[in-house]
Amino acid sequence: VELENLHVNILPQMGVDGEGLSIRYHNRRDLPPMFHVQKFSFNLGVLGILRAPRHIAGIYVENMTITIPPRGEKKESPPPASEKKTLPTVIVDEIVCNDTDLVIVPKKEGKEPLDFDIHDLVLKSVGVDKPFDFHGNLTNAKPQGEIATRGTFGPWDADEPGDTPVTGNYKFTDADLGPLPGIAGTLSSTGDYHGQLNEIEVEGQTDTPNFSLDPVGHPAPLHTEFSATVNGTDGDTYLHPVRATLGRSLIIAEGSVVRVPAERGHIIKLNISAPDARIQ
Repeated sequence: VELENLHVNILPQMGVDGEGLSIRYHNRRDLPPMFHVQKFSFNLGVLGILRAPRHIAGIYVENMTITIPPRGEKKESPPPASEKKTLPTVIVDEIVCNDTDLVIVPKKEGKEPLDFDIHDLVLKSVGVDKPFDFHGNLTNAKPQGEIATRGTFGPWDADEPGDTPVTGNYKFTDADLGPLPGIAGTLSSTGDYHGQLNEIEVEGQTDTPNFSLDPVGHPAPLHTEFSATVNGTDGDTYLHPVRATLGRSLIIAEGSVVRVPAERGHIIKLNISAPDARIQ
């Protein structure tokens, strides 16, 4: 742990302000810090100090970057169980994070990290060895749109962060498909997810009332219902299956969308069945 500045105020109430907090993954200097916080602050009353477990009402965090390393990157062996220190029992009722950047480093060499810009992230009842509630909003890059999500996260797996459990639901609204080559329309999606960071099961649906192919330009309603497995460490997605209704035609597809190194795009493999589709 590295900390550039720490200020403790006793009066009129005990408060803490800090800057430049970095927490590294098993002391790895060849990787970015797992957590880096530009600024943080919280107040702690007398009752919060004296009672057990110790309580902190709220922590405000500004400009935090979370970097999740690939699975199996740990180089140092953990100490034997007898040498592990017991962590103090501290419960934080609420953590408010302003401007959080979540970077997930893929295990496969040559793949670009996944980068999520999260704003308005709030964590509730955060403690050691227990899951906590969260809700937040983030901006999706492609297609661009806003995602609102809430759920539970944890308990945190310090040895393999990618194995940390997560569950929740999301709402993705007003995503413009126009910048994507070959298609156009405005997409919205809702769904639920559960699993671990490196293997998330997602079930949901999408609606694009004005879907069209650019060369044709004639819009038609597109509705899909899908079940997918998403590798949260590299974005690879496995579809099983997707049921899409385009106009009055049912299209069933299953397969995978896998990113390839050096920003060359994706490899898309689909098995498609369209019984009684209308050629119009």
